[in-house]
Amino acid sequence: MEKKKVKIKVANNKQEATTVGQWLDLWLENYVRPGIRQSTYEIYRAHLNNHLLPRLGHFQLDELSAADIQFFLRDLQINGNQKSQGHGLASSTIVCIRNLLKTALEQAVYEGKIARNPARQTKPPKVEMQEMNVLTQEEVRSFLQQSTNSRYYAAYVLTLTTGVRRGEVLGLSWRSVYLGIPWGLLDNQLPWKKIAKLPRWDTEALGKLIKRKHIQLRTDPFIMITQQLSDLRSGPQLTMPKTRRSQRITGIPMDTALMLIFQRCIQKQEKKTVSSDYNPQDLVFCDNKGQPLHPRHFTRLFQNDLKQSGIKKVRFHDLRHTVATMLLEDGKAINTVQEILGHYNPAFTASQYGHVTTRMQQEATETLGLVLKKAREPVSDL
Repeated sequence: MEKKKVKIKVANNKQEATTVGQWLDLWLENYVRPGIRQSTYEIYRAHLNNHLLPRLGHFQLDELSAADIQFFLRDLQINGNQKSQGHGLASSTIVCIRNLLKTALEQAVYEGKIARNPARQTKPPKVEMQEMNVLTQEEVRSFLQQSTNSRYYAAYVLTLTTGVRRGEVLGLSWRSVYLGIPWGLLDNQLPWKKIAKLPRWDTEALGKLIKRKHIQLRTDPFIMITQQLSDLRSGPQLTMPKTRRSQRITGIPMDTALMLIFQRCIQKQEKKTVSSDYNPQDLVFCDNKGQPLHPRHFTRLFQNDLKQSGIKKVRFHDLRHTVATMLLEDGKAINTVQEILGHYNPAFTASQYGHVTTRMQQEATETLGLVLKKAREPVSDL
């Protein structure tokens, strides 16, 4: 009888034991989700649903070993998962998955559910530093000359003069564009019918027209980054910027400010053919129906414009890298580039963009060569 009681007790303990899947779900929903952005939560949830739960979710939490995790990580590197069709996942993705599991198990250790964290004994794959894919100044010039027919030409110009992120440019509202006169007054002062007849994007002609109307714009226009358009599963949604440092004031050239006036003119013309619900979020860049522009659709339009211009394929985010590289090549300090891009500290900017470009190397080599050549020249006797 005593043996039977022992067996029943053991069976109940196993039934009540927490599985890895149960703990990961509980940890993500109750410990993590309240403190992160929705877009970050969706990334974490995808890692759980696509990788961790199907492969490790059935293990008892206190029985998961470092060897189990290491085998799982290696298989992701070689075979990926069902959706990747036999192609291994990128090392950076695997590192994120491992970090997610390690953090969740660390909480389990803290609460006494397991004695140690087996993920700590595993080795993540090596992540190779990817070389940044940037456009040369000649490619930038060619792209801007060839893509003037694009509806989002002003978005490209704004990005290439500020280094804003895709979500930041798509989430920019008119109330965050400062030209020295509130838009309510400026709408009444600007001769929109005459602006509509100007060659689109001809900022020189627009500048002369504004001057003739004696409209005084500020000489140092700027934009404020206070929100971004995030690509969520439920669709595009306005959210807070990536970090607190990302909320920033960024100056824009006067030529870019005039581009935005052309952009506003486009929206005024479109609004006449659409219902009164056109652009309720007051976005600088929306689709022709006045709705937020889906970030992935915007990227496809951008890459199509690149192709039409005969320029190599790059990500829209690579325009941000291009801006940073051009600034560094022009001799701007790292902390200046950090402020413009909205990075949280100069060290991160230096790690991302502090590499010496070919052009900078050549200029430095030529400078040293001239200095040393001059140093070797004999001093003439007077």
